[in-house]
Amino acid sequence: MAPYLGLFLESEGFSAAEIGQLTGLLMATKVIAPNVWGLIADRTQKRLLLIRLGAFLTLVSYLGFFFAESFWYYALMIIAFSFFWNAILAQFEVITLHNLGADVDRYSLVRVWGSIGFVVVVIALGYIFEERGVGLFPIALLIIMSGIALSTCMRFDEPVAQQGHEISHSLSEDLTRNRAYLFFVICFLLQFS
Repeated sequence: MAPYLGLFLESEGFSAAEIGQLTGLLMATKVIAPNVWGLIADRTQKRLLLIRLGAFLTLVSYLGFFFAESFWYYALMIIAFSFFWNAILAQFEVITLHNLGADVDRYSLVRVWGSIGFVVVVIALGYIFEERGVGLFPIALLIIMSGIALSTCMRFDEPVAQQGHEISHSLSEDLTRNRAYLFFVICFLLQFS
């Protein structure tokens, strides 16, 4: 969505300031949604159910794109869509790692092919939008979102919480153990870029 949302909104007649505000909403939910859904997943231990629910609600809320006309309608639709979309991403990472089992070193291959797929799709859509117009953006994303929702119906093993595993409740301890703060610095720099 991020590479072409601005172009699509421009084609819909929004100003640069409005486009900045709407795409900012997309990024703001990236900060809030994973934390909310992560908390729910940790409490319920139903990550797979949350992924499936999130993918379905992402698809349903995305349908609002086809009816949106005003700035506020787009804002509401982007918040809803992005809230559910960002809910499933982090949980899918957990499911992927768990399903790799002892082959966790293959996780980097999964990520590489995901990145390659993203680049190929963005480039292909660029050619399509140049040829046919960026008005096809909602349809292209609907196809992608439908594929993602369908893929969540595949069989996955769900991680089970370890019984008797002590969890530190001190944030400072968690951040300094194994230099976890570096992870957060990298995430901040990624989002900042």
